[in-house]
Amino acid sequence: MQKSLNRVVRSVAAFVVCAGASVALGGASNGEPVCGWELAPVPGNGVRLFGADTGLLGGVWVAGRSSGLSFPFPSLNFIARWNGQQWVQSDVPQPALVADKDQSLDGIAALGPEEAIAVGARDSLEGNFTVPQSMRWDGSTWELLASPPEVTENGNGSGGFSDVSRTGDTVWASGTRVGLEPGGSDEPLTRMFATRLVGDEWEGFVLPVFDQVQNQGGASYRSNAVAGVSADDVWVGGVVFQQGPGPEGAVIAHWDGSGWTWTDVWPLLSISSSEIADIAAIATDDVWAVGDEFSVDSGLSEAVLLRWDGSAWSRFDAPVETANVELRAVVARASDDVFAAGVAFGVGGSPEAYVLHYDGVEWTRVENSELASGSQFFAGTIDGHDDLWLVGRANQFSLEGLAQRGDSCADACPADVTGDGSVDLADLNLVLANFGQTTGDGDATGDGTVDLADLNAVLGAFGVGCG
Repeated sequence: MQKSLNRVVRSVAAFVVCAGASVALGGASNGEPVCGWELAPVPGNGVRLFGADTGLLGGVWVAGRSSGLSFPFPSLNFIARWNGQQWVQSDVPQPALVADKDQSLDGIAALGPEEAIAVGARDSLEGNFTVPQSMRWDGSTWELLASPPEVTENGNGSGGFSDVSRTGDTVWASGTRVGLEPGGSDEPLTRMFATRLVGDEWEGFVLPVFDQVQNQGGASYRSNAVAGVSADDVWVGGVVFQQGPGPEGAVIAHWDGSGWTWTDVWPLLSISSSEIADIAAIATDDVWAVGDEFSVDSGLSEAVLLRWDGSAWSRFDAPVETANVELRAVVARASDDVFAAGVAFGVGGSPEAYVLHYDGVEWTRVENSELASGSQFFAGTIDGHDDLWLVGRANQFSLEGLAQRGDSCADACPADVTGDGSVDLADLNLVLANFGQTTGDGDATGDGTVDLADLNAVLGAFGVGCG
């Protein structure tokens, strides 16, 4: 091995002296949706990330919760921002930071270069229930926003935000509230709500009941996601549970600028339980909703992939798996370049990162997407370089939050093994330092071994890039 390596070193020296000694590589894209994964753990204590978004200038925001450092170790609001090199944690309000009260953020939306909105829920200071919370970033500080009266009035005002999204030049958030129905029963009902931001105030709407639910008094609605392409084209998705007979499962509602209407997706699902976890709106006639349902036939939780074409929802086949699959996030680079992510629970219930990709024709599994043991993805975003970011939690990161970046193949240059934007001596040195090893460092070909093929790739692109 040492003699072979010596020959390699001499060959490298000859190449550097004699330019043009090797054929340059072609474009990096080889039809793969991701050309390489990289972990970027978010520092903190017990961090769990449930929301992610990308600002107009490319910076990535993440939101979720962390754990207090002293007993009783309460959950704290958590927000951090990627500055291109590292995560910078924000100083965020903690309105429930008393005794054993908890708080968490479930969604974040970047509105401009120095503006963002985060939403979630916190324990009430007046009782044993949660209340909505939201806050706004003005470029320097996070300030709390008041919850809309349509959500907090009638009953005890309990509930919480679940998601927030840019919808054209507006912002919509969704959630779940528990309250009394005017003129109805004294029993509180759990309903879905949606709010839009007008200036610094939320304008709230309690969604109507779904007319296919037979026993509305015993029904419980829960919102999970909101997305849209304009102020008058917004979608909310979630689930409705029923007491007694009657179907239950995933529900999706649409705002057309004047009111909310339900779109019936139950014919596309089994009669067992199902749920919509996330929505991505690409265009008025191109909307994806993902989640999961329990299959009576397989006895497993299976992926749900629904698409709106402007007039109706249709369902797409997901890869057949032998594990329980839960999709929790969907993001799109384009109509023919869509990702859905979540978790698959294998033998013994152990979690494993799970990612699917749609190429305009079918959904296929993205292999080797788990870099941290026990990964579970809860949210995702596409950054200004078209890289895919997925965030959540992982078993091996008991303190840090899970954030993972997948390089866009359109922009990637496999020969740039150092990732510094050029193919030069640093890349050659990295290949030589790991020559013959099965480490990922210096593996330009992605075959798991650093060998002559990797050296040829770097030499072929030396000084000119992948072209």
